[in-house]
Amino acid sequence: MDVYLRRDAQIYVTTTKATYAMAFHLPYYALRKGSEKSDRRKYKATRLRRSYELPLPRKPGEKGVRYYEAEVSGLTTGVDDFFYTTYCFVDTYFGSEELCPTYLDRRTDPLTAIRPLDFPVWNPRENYILPFSRRLRQVTEEQRDLINEFDDRMEEYTRKHFSPFHDRERSDISELRTVVATVTCFRKSTIDIISAWDRFAANSLGYFEGNSNNPGTKRWEEYIADLKSSVSELSFLRDRLEHRYHEFHELLQWMLSGSVLHQNQIANQNGQIAMRQEANIRLLAQLNILFLPLHLITAAFSMNMVPNSASWLLYLGVLIGSSVLTYFCAFNPWLHQVLFEKRRSWGGRS
Repeated sequence: MDVYLRRDAQIYVTTTKATYAMAFHLPYYALRKGSEKSDRRKYKATRLRRSYELPLPRKPGEKGVRYYEAEVSGLTTGVDDFFYTTYCFVDTYFGSEELCPTYLDRRTDPLTAIRPLDFPVWNPRENYILPFSRRLRQVTEEQRDLINEFDDRMEEYTRKHFSPFHDRERSDISELRTVVATVTCFRKSTIDIISAWDRFAANSLGYFEGNSNNPGTKRWEEYIADLKSSVSELSFLRDRLEHRYHEFHELLQWMLSGSVLHQNQIANQNGQIAMRQEANIRLLAQLNILFLPLHLITAAFSMNMVPNSASWLLYLGVLIGSSVLTYFCAFNPWLHQVLFEKRRSWGGRS
C-alpha cells in the first residue's frame, strides 16, 4: 500500500519457504485533452491523484491539455505452480481504462486486455510476466505520447522566443521555471521505471528463463523481448528529456543572469539619480547658507528695536562679520568634525 501511495516504481520477486510473490508497480503520467477530471479520493486531506496543465500552450490562453497521475500495479502470489492468485490494479481515475464487465463481455482477459479467456494461462510465472509486458507497453505508449507533445511545444517555444530577431528580455522566467520543473517530473518518472527494471533484470529475471523441457515457456522469451523493447523506448525518451532539461535549464540560468544584470543597471541608474539629487540638495543648502546672513541681518535691522538712526556702515559691518563667521563654521570641515565628535562623546558619557 505504501508503494502505491508514494508512487514508487518497483518490480520484484520475493520468495520464502512457503510462499512467493511477484509484483510490479508502474507509476506514469497520461496526456488527456478536455475539461479537468478531479479525483474524489482523499489521502491525508488532499486528493490522492492530481492533474496539471501542460506548459507552453500552442495558442495564447489555450487550456484543456492536461497530464494526469496514473499507476498500474500487478501481483501474483501463491504457494506453488497450482495454487496462486493474480491481481491487477489500474489506477486511471480519469476514465481511460475499460471496466472489468466490458472485458468479460468480449471474453478478453482483463489482466492483459488482449488475451482471450478461452485460452487461460495456468503457469503463475507466465501469468505474471504476460500482464507485466502488456502493461509496461501501455505505460510506454502513454509516456511517449505525452513526451512527444511536450517536446513539440518546447521546440516551438525555443524557435519563437530565442530566435535572433526576438527580444529576449520579454521572455517569461516563471514559464521557464515551470518547463524545467515539468521536464524534471517526466524525467524522474521515466528513470524510476528504468531503474526498477534494471534491478529486476539483475536479480530476478532468471526465474523466467525458458526451459527446453517445457515448450510453453518459449513464449516467455517473447514477453521478455517485449519488456526489453519497452524499456529501450523509455531509455530513448529519457535521453530526449535529458537534452531538453539541460537546454531549458541553461536558458533559465541565462535569463536569470540577464535579469540580474538588468536589475543592476536599474540600480546603477537609480544610484546616479540619487547622486544628482544629493548634489542638487547640497547646492541648494550652500545657496541657503550664502544668503542666510543677509536675511538674518536684514530682518534684525528692520525690527523696531533697532533705531532708525543706525548707519549703513553699521549694517554692512554686522553683515560682513556675521557672513564671515557663518561661512567659516559652515565650510570648515575640521571645525565641523570637532564640534560633532564632542557632542557624540558628551552624549555617550551621559
